[in-house]
Amino acid sequence: MHDYWITSHWPTPHSKPGQSRHVFVKQHNRTLPKPGDVVFIRESIDAKDKHGRRVKKCDMHHRGQVTKGLDVRKGTGGIIGTATVCGVRRKQEPDDVVFDFGDLREWYVVPCQNFEEASLSLKELKDVLGKNAVRSLNLWPMRNDKLGSKLMHALRK
Repeated sequence: MHDYWITSHWPTPHSKPGQSRHVFVKQHNRTLPKPGDVVFIRESIDAKDKHGRRVKKCDMHHRGQVTKGLDVRKGTGGIIGTATVCGVRRKQEPDDVVFDFGDLREWYVVPCQNFEEASLSLKELKDVLGKNAVRSLNLWPMRNDKLGSKLMHALRK
């Protein structure tokens, strides 16, 4: 039996390759998705630094290369895709495509696979979840399987 989760990603520059779609957590996170769990990936409207300020430029790290000063676009606020967890928390690896918003070293990866693009607006997400605010959805376990199924159904329309 798998669980459903919502994780948030900062909006990223349009780049080749695109961001690795994993769950990103800090060391102190204790409740984590497990292999086989389904993750809904939500894109925040703005990227923020560790002080809560909007980030307009970031650096991309991939295979030992750093591309500096990429423009960070505005995000949708809604769901942009789904993925399946395929591993446990680990340090970032060279093949991961990650963007540095000022605190990259603090983040770990829960690897995911089979990312599928999807689209659900912020308004539709709030309607499905029955929530007015989604700021607290950085990593949120959906303890109600019916809610996870309802969200999956909304994405397939």
